[in-house]
Amino acid sequence: MLLNNLLLKIVEKVKGDKTGVYLKMLMKNENISIHDVNKLQLTLFNILFQRIIQNSHPYYSQFKVNFQNSNSLFETLQTLPIIDKSVIRNAGKSWITQKESLTICLSTSGSSGIPFEIHHSKESYEIKGAGKERALARFGIGRNEFQMSFGCGYTSSSSTLISKIKLYIHNRIIMNKLFTDITRINKKSLQKNIEDIILKKPTTIWGYPSFIKELACYGIDNNIKFNNPNLKAVVISGETCNDKMREDIIQFFKVPIIDEYNSNEGFLASSCREGNLHISEDTVFMMVRKENGELSLTGRGELILTQLYSSAFPLINYTQGDIIEIVDNHCSCGSNFRIIKEVVGRSGATPIHNGDEIIGIPVFNHVITKSIYREKIAQYQLVQNKINIIEIFIVLRNENQSLDGFKNFMQEIFYNCEVKIHLVSNISREKSGKFKDVIVNIQ
Repeated sequence: MLLNNLLLKIVEKVKGDKTGVYLKMLMKNENISIHDVNKLQLTLFNILFQRIIQNSHPYYSQFKVNFQNSNSLFETLQTLPIIDKSVIRNAGKSWITQKESLTICLSTSGSSGIPFEIHHSKESYEIKGAGKERALARFGIGRNEFQMSFGCGYTSSSSTLISKIKLYIHNRIIMNKLFTDITRINKKSLQKNIEDIILKKPTTIWGYPSFIKELACYGIDNNIKFNNPNLKAVVISGETCNDKMREDIIQFFKVPIIDEYNSNEGFLASSCREGNLHISEDTVFMMVRKENGELSLTGRGELILTQLYSSAFPLINYTQGDIIEIVDNHCSCGSNFRIIKEVVGRSGATPIHNGDEIIGIPVFNHVITKSIYREKIAQYQLVQNKINIIEIFIVLRNENQSLDGFKNFMQEIFYNCEVKIHLVSNISREKSGKFKDVIVNIQ
């Protein structure tokens, strides 16, 4: 642990990485007053907007904002238009305000259309990372404590031995993380995963709640005695986690759950020790647009997001696509950051069934995104109404394009099921307005 911390500090010093510095800054904001939260948000947005104007942004340069007469950021933002994701997508590279080579690009899966690229400055990317570390710090978990991460796409595509060694040194020795690929989940792999957690004794486990739930239920059903005195928390991300899943996870692992609301736009929220999902009010600003069009700081509606550090790629009054419910309840943890009661837009936690295997929704999205067919597909949606049938609806970018081989590709993934491919002209959104890439109607 001491070696890991020393190496991390050396690497950050050499690279000029300020994640650790930003973490200290965010921790100081944890229990500031509501008045100071409002003041901080206005200050950060003022700095952000001035930077954008100085860089002659092609869209925002036409607007003037009077900060002197504003009492809150909520009031200020109502003088600026709401920006749909399509506007930024159509603007392309012109939306970036600094040299593209200096930005860090993150891309969505693009299930509802063309993958959406978001470019972070070094500062906003490191603050995003610091937000993730703050979520752990709330539970007494220090930087670089050993984490086992269960996800997809962890198998290295590096072609040379040297590059593989470099990747191992960065992940395992410097970052103190062990990555396990869960592209396929079955009874044998679940047994092995639990044995590894007991043997390797991580401080935290990270994964999609649908997978962590499968681990917990397998352990409970098979009377496995879980013993890892080092484990402090289970970190879940990317999907909805219902009450039953939480009960199963806590019953087996016997540690609290840390829920993180993380996206390409930024680290949006994370849970406290009381189990409430607090907005990262010192790095992002959220409001909701209700069905009647009213903008509000609380209530249920479409998330309107402003990233307070995204001067390289402005996200101001941005329609991120999720439907959320915000409440302004007092939390006994001491934080004055507002609470997200529900994120409706997250992927469902019911996994796709493939015989005796299950495949998580994020895993399926990753497989599609990285496939050779992705450039031909404008929209896709998987529907499973029967345990032995997978239906995939596809909207092609060009109706004259061929999708030869795609069915066989999907059949290799879902080899225990019959795969049916439907080419359609459009895929409808949910009533909530959110596009669902996977719909599983099997309990």
